[in-house]
Amino acid sequence: MHPALPVTAGGWHFSLSRLSHGHGIANLPGTGRATGSDGAAGAYELVSQVGKPDPEVSQKANLEAGEVYDLLQKRDQALNRYQAVITTDGGTPYSDAARKRIKDPYRGE
Repeated sequence: MHPALPVTAGGWHFSLSRLSHGHGIANLPGTGRATGSDGAAGAYELVSQVGKPDPEVSQKANLEAGEVYDLLQKRDQALNRYQAVITTDGGTPYSDAARKRIKDPYRGE
């Protein structure tokens, strides 16, 4: 297991630990400790830079990026990430959660 990548956004702290096939976000080129108001969302967005990310990993990263954008009150960006979850595979628990977040923005609960 690779070490977690600590990220902070708007006072919220997140830990990104593992991508599929043993590739951690922390060891993708150009990454490091991401901080600042958009650091957490930006770290989740790194998943799209993987050649062909595992669909489940992509869904989880998009869902969690959407939640971070909701916390940052960037609703349009959050909605884009939630829609990306559903587009990847509309029949998963991540898609169900994304549909819920489309109706009710994430507030940290």
